[in-house]
Amino acid sequence: MCLARIRFALPGLLALAVQPLLAQARLKSMPGYDRYTLMAPKLSGAVKSGRVNVQWAEDGKSFGFTRDGKRSDVQVGPDAGHSALSMERMMEFFIESLVLDKGPAGSLK
Repeated sequence: MCLARIRFALPGLLALAVQPLLAQARLKSMPGYDRYTLMAPKLSGAVKSGRVNVQWAEDGKSFGFTRDGKRSDVQVGPDAGHSALSMERMMEFFIESLVLDKGPAGSLK
C-alpha cells in the first residue's frame, strides 16, 4: 500500500522539482534579456541615498549634518540675525542647496 502511494506521488514531485530549472533555462531566450545583462552591473550604483545623520545642538535651536564631506548647520525657528532675508529667498536656498543638490556650474547632477 505504501509503495503504491510513493509510485503515484514520485512523478508529481519530480515534475515540481524540475519546473524551476526549466524556467531558468528559458530566461536567456526572453525578450530584453540581452539589455538586462548590459544594464545589471550598472544598477547597483544607480540610486544614491539621501540619508544623513543629524546632530541637534544643545539648545535645540539648530542642527547639523555632514553630506558628501560637507558640513551643514541649519537654524530652526525665526532668523533674528538675518531678518532682511525674505521667506521666498530662504525657501529658494533650501530647495537649491538641499533638495535639488546642484552640481558644478549650476547644472543638476
